[in-house]
Amino acid sequence: MAANRDRQLLALVRELERQDLDAAARIDTVSGLLGRVDSVRASGRRVEGAFEALPEAVDVAEQSLLDALAREEVAREQREAAERRLEEISGGRRASDEAKAEAARAFRRRWKSNGTFRICTIVLDMI
Repeated sequence: MAANRDRQLLALVRELERQDLDAAARIDTVSGLLGRVDSVRASGRRVEGAFEALPEAVDVAEQSLLDALAREEVAREQREAAERRLEEISGGRRASDEAKAEAARAFRRRWKSNGTFRICTIVLDMI
């Protein structure tokens, strides 16, 4: 009977060891899942922060667009004034070369940053 009891105890010990290993494996799995959950939460916080920043970024972009349109309008007006002045001076029979050169310089100063500058420069050089 003692031998039978020893076998039962040994079987019980082996079963407890198996359960212990199984529990340890499950704990490792849960720990890994918790790490992934933390990573997903951190990503969620980053995305949430980006979403919260969007309205401000849109406001800045809209204001930048309005500023650019205003600068474009001012530049257009300056160009038109310079063109009118150049036409006035170029069209007159008594227009001196110095007046033409001054008008051309004024036109160039206002439109150096514009893509049409090169074309206008060629036209002015032909006058």
